[in-house]
Amino acid sequence: MHGTKNSSLFNSGEKGQLNHFNEELLNEVAKECSENFLVLQFLIRKKDWISKQQEMQTTMECDMVPPKDPYIKVRVIDDDGEGIVVSDKAANFARHSMHFLKRTDAELYILRGLMEELTG
Repeated sequence: MHGTKNSSLFNSGEKGQLNHFNEELLNEVAKECSENFLVLQFLIRKKDWISKQQEMQTTMECDMVPPKDPYIKVRVIDDDGEGIVVSDKAANFARHSMHFLKRTDAELYILRGLMEELTG
């Protein structure tokens, strides 16, 4: 049991006399305290590590949806006569032609019904 040696630091002497100090036992108690302190530090670090692992696991479970690909394959459905301009450049987007475009450039035309995203 921890701390049992510290009660024996003083040898029992005769009544009315001072007890003799046991230096060897003091060294053993100090060693036991140091070992217990190291065990306590280990347990605290282990608890902190487990908490961080659980937090990281929760974060990973929340972020299971991968980000969207910045480029998508689209097909031109219709041309409204104004032409389709992508990244400040006019290109030949003939009806039913397929292109590989930046998602941000194509989304406006997909929403207006002029293009459709091809998946697969």
